[in-house]
Amino acid sequence: MAQERKPTSSPSIEVGKEWLYHFMQRNPELSLRIPEATSLARASALNRPNIAAFFKLLNETVRKTKATAFSIFNLDESGCTTVQRVPKVIASRGQKQVGQITSQERGELITMCGIVSASGLAVPQF
Repeated sequence: MAQERKPTSSPSIEVGKEWLYHFMQRNPELSLRIPEATSLARASALNRPNIAAFFKLLNETVRKTKATAFSIFNLDESGCTTVQRVPKVIASRGQKQVGQITSQERGELITMCGIVSASGLAVPQF
């Protein structure tokens, strides 16, 4: 039978960098990551029914218009803010994306858009 561990913490002892280092060593499935800033509206809208509805509409539109790879374009915007910084968090190792809800009250956002067709034709960045 396994022995029950008694708590060893005391109110006078603070947890520091050394504790975190050893905690991470004991839990190799975790890694220290910087989460992507995600607005509450975007996080709420990213769900299975919304994604299914998007792809159903996309499929219907491609069939109806008989679109080819040369007429289907994707626009991807990338931006960086002049103020907000998100703290690092501990997340499961191998997780592709880690998000954190942020406020849009301050700072400027500088945005770059890239547009590429399904055939590989690229529009100059703007």
